[in-house]
Amino acid sequence: MLAAVASQGVLVSAHPDTILRLGTKDVLLATRELTFGSDSHSVVDIAALTSRVHERLDAGPRVLKQHRGHSGIGVWRIERTGADRYKLRHAQRGAVEEEVDFATVVAGGFGMPDWAKPLAANVVGRPGWSCYVAYDADAPAGAGTLYVHEGVGWLGLGATLPQFRGRGAQSALLAARIEDARRQGCREITTETGELEDDRPSNSYRNIVRAGFREAGARANFRAA
Repeated sequence: MLAAVASQGVLVSAHPDTILRLGTKDVLLATRELTFGSDSHSVVDIAALTSRVHERLDAGPRVLKQHRGHSGIGVWRIERTGADRYKLRHAQRGAVEEEVDFATVVAGGFGMPDWAKPLAANVVGRPGWSCYVAYDADAPAGAGTLYVHEGVGWLGLGATLPQFRGRGAQSALLAARIEDARRQGCREITTETGELEDDRPSNSYRNIVRAGFREAGARANFRAA
């Protein structure tokens, strides 16, 4: 918004472009090899965040810092506590530590048994995959994934826990994943849901259409008798 205002000739201090050029957190990278430096790395996009940070957590907890901020805003401590479980604490005053569990939200949203959680957890941190969790205040409410391969993005595992349905979690997750797919250079984005029928709920179908998708066709699904 400030950049748009400045483009109309209004003096803005400090201009967003100036702030970016200053690179307030880049000093951590510039000094990492000095005696007082630390093991710092730059994460430039979502793909790097979901792959490289996941690998670095093998060595222990990490601190994530956004490009700029103050008073602890945009600074998090993250620690892996299991195959798909993480403890996350925002550095802002009054924040509390929370347990982030992508697989639990996916399994709960689809009504899957506990033994199926590893199936969802298996994609966390894998190449090409980005995983998302939506929150209602401090409670995890919905989840979804984006898989990118050769310029095509697939949105999958979209699920919302029953107690949070109807509050916009999936619409927010769709928007976030579509934008990330665009940033990763996707030419096409695909997804799927249950067929639109008069006698069954269709919230997911309508959310997808509102997000800009069009129906390409229907496929048969089979299950054991």
